[in-house]
Amino acid sequence: MLWCRGAYNSLENVTPLMVAAGESLKQGGHVYYLSTGSIAVLTTIDASECPPTFGSKFTDVQAFVHNGWKNMGNRDGDLTSVSEKFHLSWDDFEKEALPNLTSADLVLFVDFDDDANPATADIQRLLQEVRKTPANLSALLIARRLQTETKLRSFLTQTVRVCAVVAVPYVDIVPGLRSFGELAAKFALNAISTYAHVAIGKVYKNRMIDLSVSNTKLFHRSVNIVSELMGVSTEEATTCILRSIYLVDDLTSDITERSISRHLEAATTGRSKVVPLALILASTPMPVAQALEKLDAQPIVRKLIAEAARP
Repeated sequence: MLWCRGAYNSLENVTPLMVAAGESLKQGGHVYYLSTGSIAVLTTIDASECPPTFGSKFTDVQAFVHNGWKNMGNRDGDLTSVSEKFHLSWDDFEKEALPNLTSADLVLFVDFDDDANPATADIQRLLQEVRKTPANLSALLIARRLQTETKLRSFLTQTVRVCAVVAVPYVDIVPGLRSFGELAAKFALNAISTYAHVAIGKVYKNRMIDLSVSNTKLFHRSVNIVSELMGVSTEEATTCILRSIYLVDDLTSDITERSISRHLEAATTGRSKVVPLALILASTPMPVAQALEKLDAQPIVRKLIAEAARP
Protein backbone atom coordinates (compact mmCIF):
# COMPACT_ATOMS: atom_id res chain seq x y z
CA MET A 1 0.00 0.00 0.00
CA LEU A 2 1.39 3.38 -1.03
CA TRP A 3 0.45 5.17 2.18
CA CYS A 4 2.12 2.49 4.30
CA ARG A 5 5.30 2.51 2.19
CA GLY A 6 5.43 6.28 2.33
CA ALA A 7 5.06 6.29 6.09
CA TYR A 8 7.75 3.66 6.63
CA ASN A 9 10.15 5.37 4.22
CA SER A 10 10.00 8.57 6.25
CA LEU A 11 10.00 6.98 9.70
CA GLU A 12 13.79 7.31 9.74
CA ASN A 13 13.12 11.02 10.24
CA VAL A 14 11.74 10.05 13.65
CA THR A 15 15.06 8.57 14.82
CA PRO A 16 16.28 11.81 16.50
CA LEU A 17 13.03 11.91 18.49
CA MET A 18 13.46 8.28 19.55
CA VAL A 19 16.99 9.00 20.76
CA ALA A 20 15.86 12.18 22.54
CA ALA A 21 13.08 10.31 24.35
CA GLY A 22 15.53 7.63 25.46
CA GLU A 23 17.99 10.23 26.73
CA SER A 24 15.24 11.95 28.69
CA LEU A 25 14.19 8.78 30.50
CA LYS A 26 17.81 7.75 31.12
CA GLN A 27 18.39 11.10 32.84
CA GLY A 28 15.29 10.69 34.99
CA GLY A 29 13.31 13.18 32.92
CA HIS A 30 9.94 12.95 31.22
CA VAL A 31 8.41 12.81 27.76
CA TYR A 32 5.44 15.14 27.33
CA TYR A 33 3.21 14.94 24.25
CA LEU A 34 1.32 18.10 23.26
CA SER A 35 -1.33 17.60 20.58
CA THR A 36 -4.62 18.77 19.09
CA GLY A 37 -7.54 17.22 17.22
CA SER A 38 -7.78 13.50 16.49
CA ILE A 39 -4.06 12.85 16.96
CA ALA A 40 -4.50 13.86 20.59
CA VAL A 41 -6.42 10.65 21.20
CA LEU A 42 -3.47 8.66 19.85
CA THR A 43 -0.94 10.43 22.07
CA THR A 44 -3.03 9.68 25.15
CA ILE A 45 -3.33 6.02 24.10
CA ASP A 46 0.43 5.74 23.57
CA ALA A 47 1.21 7.34 26.94
CA SER A 48 -1.37 5.21 28.77
CA GLU A 49 0.12 2.01 27.33
CA CYS A 50 3.57 2.62 28.81
CA PRO A 51 2.96 1.75 32.51
CA PRO A 52 1.36 -1.68 31.93
CA THR A 53 3.67 -2.56 29.03
CA PHE A 54 7.01 -1.42 30.44
CA GLY A 55 6.37 -1.03 34.16
CA SER A 56 7.16 2.67 33.85
CA LYS A 57 5.90 5.41 36.13
CA PHE A 58 2.74 7.23 35.08
CA THR A 59 4.71 10.46 34.88
CA ASP A 60 7.44 9.11 32.58
CA VAL A 61 5.38 9.60 29.41
CA GLN A 62 2.34 11.88 29.57
CA ALA A 63 0.00 13.34 26.98
CA PHE A 64 -1.66 16.75 27.17
CA VAL A 65 -4.50 17.66 24.85
CA HIS A 66 -5.71 20.97 23.48
CA ASN A 67 -9.17 21.63 24.99
CA GLY A 68 -8.67 18.68 27.35
CA TRP A 69 -11.57 16.29 27.75
CA LYS A 70 -13.74 18.32 25.36
CA ASN A 71 -11.50 17.04 22.57
CA MET A 72 -11.66 13.39 23.65
CA GLY A 73 -15.34 12.78 22.91
CA ASN A 74 -15.63 10.27 25.74
CA ARG A 75 -19.02 9.24 27.07
CA ASP A 76 -18.36 10.30 30.69
CA GLY A 77 -17.25 13.83 29.86
CA ASP A 78 -14.69 15.77 31.89
CA LEU A 79 -12.86 13.40 34.26
CA THR A 80 -10.34 15.93 35.57
CA SER A 81 -11.72 15.72 39.11
CA VAL A 82 -11.19 11.94 39.36
CA SER A 83 -7.45 12.21 40.10
CA GLU A 84 -4.30 13.92 38.88
CA LYS A 85 -3.83 11.06 36.42
CA PHE A 86 -6.81 12.47 34.53
CA HIS A 87 -5.28 15.93 34.16
CA LEU A 88 -4.63 16.10 30.43
CA SER A 89 -5.48 19.60 29.18
CA TRP A 90 -2.92 22.13 28.04
CA ASP A 91 -3.99 24.22 31.03
CA ASP A 92 -2.98 21.31 33.26
CA PHE A 93 0.37 21.12 31.47
CA GLU A 94 0.99 24.83 32.03
CA LYS A 95 0.12 24.59 35.72
CA GLU A 96 1.76 21.28 36.62
CA ALA A 97 4.56 20.51 34.16
CA LEU A 98 5.72 23.73 32.52
CA PRO A 99 7.09 25.39 35.70
CA ASN A 100 9.18 22.30 36.49
CA LEU A 101 10.68 21.52 33.08
CA THR A 102 14.40 20.73 33.05
CA SER A 103 17.01 19.95 30.42
CA ALA A 104 16.23 16.24 30.96
CA ASP A 105 12.67 16.63 29.66
CA LEU A 106 11.42 16.18 26.09
CA VAL A 107 8.34 18.17 25.10
CA LEU A 108 7.05 16.80 21.80
CA PHE A 109 4.37 18.58 19.78
CA VAL A 110 2.50 16.05 17.60
CA ASP A 111 0.00 17.03 14.92
CA PHE A 112 -0.98 17.13 11.26
CA ASP A 113 0.89 19.62 9.10
CA ASP A 114 -2.22 21.73 8.61
CA ASP A 115 -2.43 25.50 8.34
CA ALA A 116 -6.20 25.29 8.81
CA ASN A 117 -5.85 24.06 12.40
CA PRO A 118 -8.16 26.26 14.53
CA ALA A 119 -5.74 25.88 17.45
CA THR A 120 -2.84 27.56 15.61
CA ALA A 121 -2.70 30.61 17.89
CA ASP A 122 -2.73 28.43 21.01
CA ILE A 123 -0.03 26.19 19.53
CA GLN A 124 2.26 29.12 18.87
CA ARG A 125 1.67 30.66 22.29
CA LEU A 126 2.30 27.45 24.26
CA LEU A 127 5.35 26.36 22.29
CA GLN A 128 6.89 29.79 22.74
CA GLU A 129 6.40 29.38 26.49
CA VAL A 130 8.05 25.94 26.43
CA ARG A 131 10.92 27.39 24.42
CA LYS A 132 11.77 29.65 27.36
CA THR A 133 12.52 26.58 29.50
CA PRO A 134 15.59 24.28 29.41
CA ALA A 135 13.51 21.40 27.98
CA ASN A 136 14.15 19.81 24.59
CA LEU A 137 11.24 21.14 22.52
CA SER A 138 10.69 19.11 19.36
CA ALA A 139 7.87 18.27 16.94
CA LEU A 140 6.43 15.39 14.94
CA LEU A 141 4.29 16.30 11.94
CA ILE A 142 2.17 14.04 9.75
CA ALA A 143 2.10 15.51 6.25
CA ARG A 144 1.23 14.67 2.65
CA ARG A 145 4.74 15.52 1.45
CA LEU A 146 8.14 15.86 3.03
CA GLN A 147 9.11 19.03 1.18
CA THR A 148 5.94 21.14 1.27
CA GLU A 149 6.44 24.35 3.25
CA THR A 150 3.43 25.29 5.37
CA LYS A 151 3.12 28.14 7.83
CA LEU A 152 2.98 25.65 10.70
CA ARG A 153 6.11 23.83 9.56
CA SER A 154 7.91 27.12 9.02
CA PHE A 155 7.03 28.22 12.55
CA LEU A 156 8.16 24.90 14.02
CA THR A 157 11.50 24.80 12.21
CA GLN A 158 12.26 28.21 13.73
CA THR A 159 11.00 27.27 17.19
CA VAL A 160 11.80 23.63 18.01
CA ARG A 161 15.06 21.72 18.20
CA VAL A 162 13.98 18.89 15.89
CA CYS A 163 10.98 18.89 13.53
CA ALA A 164 10.45 15.37 12.16
CA VAL A 165 8.02 14.90 9.28
CA VAL A 166 6.35 11.60 8.39
CA ALA A 167 4.91 11.69 4.88
CA VAL A 168 1.62 9.93 4.14
CA PRO A 169 0.46 10.46 0.52
CA TYR A 170 -3.16 9.72 1.37
CA VAL A 171 -3.69 11.30 4.77
CA ASP A 172 -7.45 11.57 4.31
CA ILE A 173 -8.63 9.38 1.42
CA VAL A 174 -12.14 10.01 2.76
CA PRO A 175 -12.63 13.78 3.21
CA GLY A 176 -12.55 14.66 6.88
CA LEU A 177 -11.40 11.18 7.93
CA ARG A 178 -7.63 11.02 8.42
CA SER A 179 -7.34 7.33 9.23
CA PHE A 180 -4.11 6.72 7.31
CA GLY A 181 -2.46 9.78 8.82
CA GLU A 182 -3.56 8.74 12.30
CA LEU A 183 -2.19 5.23 11.80
CA ALA A 184 1.13 6.68 10.65
CA ALA A 185 1.18 8.84 13.78
CA LYS A 186 0.62 5.74 15.93
CA PHE A 187 3.52 3.97 14.17
CA ALA A 188 5.79 6.91 14.97
CA LEU A 189 4.62 7.27 18.57
CA ASN A 190 5.11 3.54 19.17
CA ALA A 191 8.65 3.81 17.82
CA ILE A 192 9.44 6.76 20.09
CA SER A 193 8.03 5.37 23.34
CA THR A 194 9.29 1.82 22.73
CA TYR A 195 12.84 2.94 21.95
CA ALA A 196 12.82 5.17 25.03
CA HIS A 197 12.04 2.20 27.26
CA VAL A 198 14.53 -0.03 25.45
CA ALA A 199 17.14 2.63 26.24
CA ILE A 200 16.49 2.35 29.98
CA GLY A 201 16.64 -1.45 30.01
CA LYS A 202 12.95 -2.34 30.02
CA VAL A 203 13.32 -4.80 27.12
CA TYR A 204 15.45 -7.95 26.88
CA LYS A 205 15.52 -10.19 23.80
CA ASN A 206 12.43 -8.42 22.43
CA ARG A 207 10.46 -9.09 25.61
CA MET A 208 9.06 -6.44 27.93
CA ILE A 209 10.70 -7.62 31.14
CA ASP A 210 9.25 -5.03 33.49
CA LEU A 211 5.59 -5.22 32.52
CA SER A 212 2.87 -4.67 35.10
CA VAL A 213 1.10 -7.87 36.18
CA SER A 214 -2.26 -6.13 36.05
CA ASN A 215 -4.59 -8.53 34.22
CA THR A 216 -4.95 -12.23 33.46
CA LYS A 217 -3.27 -11.95 30.06
CA LEU A 218 -0.25 -10.20 31.56
CA PHE A 219 -0.07 -12.71 34.41
CA HIS A 220 0.29 -15.60 31.96
CA ARG A 221 2.64 -13.55 29.77
CA SER A 222 4.83 -12.90 32.82
CA VAL A 223 5.00 -16.62 33.56
CA ASN A 224 5.99 -17.32 29.94
CA ILE A 225 8.69 -14.63 30.02
CA VAL A 226 10.28 -16.11 33.15
CA SER A 227 10.04 -19.64 31.74
CA GLU A 228 11.53 -18.81 28.34
CA LEU A 229 14.27 -16.40 29.40
CA MET A 230 15.48 -18.37 32.40
CA GLY A 231 14.97 -21.86 30.97
CA VAL A 232 12.67 -23.15 33.69
CA SER A 233 9.38 -25.02 33.61
CA THR A 234 6.04 -23.22 33.62
CA GLU A 235 5.42 -24.53 37.13
CA GLU A 236 8.73 -23.16 38.42
CA ALA A 237 8.15 -19.85 36.63
CA THR A 238 4.72 -19.56 38.25
CA THR A 239 6.28 -20.21 41.65
CA CYS A 240 8.82 -17.43 41.07
CA ILE A 241 6.11 -15.01 39.98
CA LEU A 242 4.07 -15.75 43.11
CA ARG A 243 7.12 -15.47 45.38
CA SER A 244 7.83 -12.10 43.79
CA ILE A 245 4.25 -10.90 44.17
CA TYR A 246 3.98 -11.89 47.85
CA LEU A 247 7.67 -11.40 48.76
CA VAL A 248 7.95 -14.79 50.43
CA ASP A 249 10.54 -17.55 50.25
CA ASP A 250 8.04 -20.39 50.60
CA LEU A 251 4.54 -20.51 49.16
CA THR A 252 1.77 -21.64 51.46
CA SER A 253 -1.33 -23.46 50.26
CA ASP A 254 -3.28 -20.32 51.09
CA ILE A 255 -1.32 -18.46 48.39
CA THR A 256 -1.22 -21.18 45.75
CA GLU A 257 -4.95 -21.81 46.01
CA ARG A 258 -5.89 -18.17 45.49
CA SER A 259 -7.52 -17.09 42.24
CA ILE A 260 -5.55 -15.16 39.63
CA SER A 261 -7.68 -12.11 40.38
CA ARG A 262 -6.36 -12.10 43.96
CA HIS A 263 -2.79 -12.46 42.69
CA LEU A 264 -3.38 -9.48 40.42
CA GLU A 265 -4.71 -7.43 43.31
CA ALA A 266 -1.58 -8.17 45.33
CA ALA A 267 0.71 -7.51 42.35
CA THR A 268 -0.74 -4.06 41.69
CA THR A 269 -1.02 -2.80 45.27
CA GLY A 270 2.03 -0.63 45.79
CA ARG A 271 4.30 -3.06 43.97
CA SER A 272 6.76 -2.63 41.11
CA LYS A 273 9.35 -4.80 39.33
CA VAL A 274 7.43 -8.02 39.97
CA VAL A 275 8.71 -9.70 36.80
CA PRO A 276 12.37 -8.60 37.17
CA LEU A 277 12.40 -9.97 40.72
CA ALA A 278 10.85 -13.24 39.52
CA LEU A 279 13.52 -13.53 36.82
CA ILE A 280 16.27 -13.19 39.42
CA LEU A 281 14.59 -15.77 41.65
CA ALA A 282 14.45 -18.15 38.69
CA SER A 283 18.12 -17.67 37.85
CA THR A 284 19.44 -19.45 40.93
CA PRO A 285 18.04 -20.48 44.33
CA MET A 286 18.14 -17.52 46.71
CA PRO A 287 15.99 -15.80 49.34
CA VAL A 288 13.72 -12.98 48.20
CA ALA A 289 15.68 -10.51 50.34
CA GLN A 290 18.91 -11.33 48.47
CA ALA A 291 17.18 -10.99 45.10
CA LEU A 292 15.83 -7.59 46.15
CA GLU A 293 19.35 -6.47 47.04
CA LYS A 294 20.54 -7.44 43.56
CA LEU A 295 17.65 -5.52 42.03
CA ASP A 296 18.40 -2.42 44.09
CA ALA A 297 22.10 -2.57 43.19
CA GLN A 298 21.49 -2.65 39.42
CA PRO A 299 18.74 -0.24 38.30
CA ILE A 300 19.04 -1.25 34.63
CA VAL A 301 16.97 -4.41 34.64
CA ARG A 302 18.17 -5.65 31.24
CA LYS A 303 21.78 -5.83 32.45
CA LEU A 304 20.78 -7.67 35.58
CA ILE A 305 18.74 -10.23 33.66
CA ALA A 306 21.50 -10.72 31.08
CA GLU A 307 23.90 -11.56 33.91
CA ALA A 308 21.40 -13.90 35.56
CA ALA A 309 20.12 -15.67 32.43
CA ARG A 310 21.14 -19.29 32.07
CA PRO A 311 23.13 -20.32 28.96
